[in-house]
Amino acid sequence: MNSQEHKENSIRFIDSGYNEKFRINDGDKILIHTRNGTTLERECKYIDDYHTQIGSDVFHICEFAEMCERNGHIVEPARKEKIKPAKSKEKER
Repeated sequence: MNSQEHKENSIRFIDSGYNEKFRINDGDKILIHTRNGTTLERECKYIDDYHTQIGSDVFHICEFAEMCERNGHIVEPARKEKIKPAKSKEKER
């Protein structure tokens, strides 16, 4: 797990063996990279420690992990903010 601070109701994403892959905060988004190259972005809502709403569907966290593994999907947290490079003072002059 990374060092990002998580709220009390963080959503845990695991593999089918219950090994934690990452966590996101309630209301954050994930990216689902499908086998055919499509990337889907879905908002996630915390229900309880073992259930989450992903888009409009509710999943047990292991059910979601098994479905993704079975279908060859790769899941990762979406970044809400992109870090902008610092502006060089040379370019501003």
